[in-house]
Amino acid sequence: TNALENALSALYWRVFVEQIVFGAILGLIVYFFTASGIVSPIHKLTMAMEEAVNKGDSFIARDLEVKSRDEIGRLVSVFNTLNKSLASYHHRLHSKIDFANQELQAKNVQLEKRTQELERALDMLGTMATTDWLTELPNRRKFDETLSRMFHQSQRFSEEITLVLFDVDHFKLINDSHGHGAGDQVLRDIGTLLRLHVRKSDLPARLGGDEFGAILYHTNTEQAENFVRKLLDGVREYAFEYDAFRLNVGLSVGIAQFDASMKAPQALYYAADHALYQSKKDGRGRYTVFSKEIPPQEKMAS
Repeated sequence: TNALENALSALYWRVFVEQIVFGAILGLIVYFFTASGIVSPIHKLTMAMEEAVNKGDSFIARDLEVKSRDEIGRLVSVFNTLNKSLASYHHRLHSKIDFANQELQAKNVQLEKRTQELERALDMLGTMATTDWLTELPNRRKFDETLSRMFHQSQRFSEEITLVLFDVDHFKLINDSHGHGAGDQVLRDIGTLLRLHVRKSDLPARLGGDEFGAILYHTNTEQAENFVRKLLDGVREYAFEYDAFRLNVGLSVGIAQFDASMKAPQALYYAADHALYQSKKDGRGRYTVFSKEIPPQEKMAS
């Protein structure tokens, strides 16, 4: 009896061990087929999706291999179809973006060109608004703006500024005798001479008619007189001609230096203008420095 029980017990344990081994082998076989048929394709599909997301394009540049015709295979096929659709949409979208960028670049080039043309036109208008068309000197508007700015700067910082005004002597006679063409030529020549004698820091201007002015910055009366003497010498030596006729041209000049008693730019202008007409009264072709001793007088004709 004991021998039989021992034999049955041994048989039981052998069968038990065999079943465990068989179950393990069967489990491995099931796992292998499951991994290769389900887990592996799903893993590859997951990796492909992560790749598409990480690239930022939402698609990958290849199709996944379909190894079965079951639901996993159909899932991979659907992924491939969706991937191709997204790739096609991506390429179409980028083509449209590239085309739009090309059009935008062309529009930007046109806009930049138009902007440059507009800036040139505005610069030209600004120049025309502040430039005398005949002499190409700054005009009255530019002169008044500069005089006001420099006057107040002199007030604030106690800087020297001197104003010089010029009239062409007997200008009406030149026009009446030789025509307005001769008068225009004289004005152009005076403008040329004035530009030659002023410094870059000064402002020469035609104020209208036969009247010219020069704002001399950082200049005292003595320096202004030296400037005027050189200018008058230049006028005397210059050959004014029109239609082969030699023209006799002279200047009457008034000089006034800013002083603290002057409260507005008009006061400085009045002082220089007052000195100018004193030069005319004294015989023309000369300059006068303003002083409060100059008697009041009526303006004389050019």
